[in-house]
Amino acid sequence: MPFLDIFSRKETIKEKIIEKPKIIVDIREKNSLVASELVSLGCEIEFRHLEVGDYISGNTIIERKTYSDFIGSMINKRLLRQLENLQILENKLKLI
Repeated sequence: MPFLDIFSRKETIKEKIIEKPKIIVDIREKNSLVASELVSLGCEIEFRHLEVGDYISGNTIIERKTYSDFIGSMINKRLLRQLENLQILENKLKLI
């Protein structure tokens, strides 16, 4: 039986190809600096109208709130609706 060289660092070209993470961004987030930062970090982004959340990465939904948006969402009770919509999803994240 031949011995396998498990310590070899030989890599094929296919192993070196790293796929860019794809993140779907809500079109209302186009003016935020987050999308441009994601691109500079090497992410592939696609703008779409999202019914729930601001970003989708894999199977995770992310809702982002600035301080002023958070306060405004609490005052007009939009925050409660958004939290209810996020509750039905398995993987969710709320960033403030």
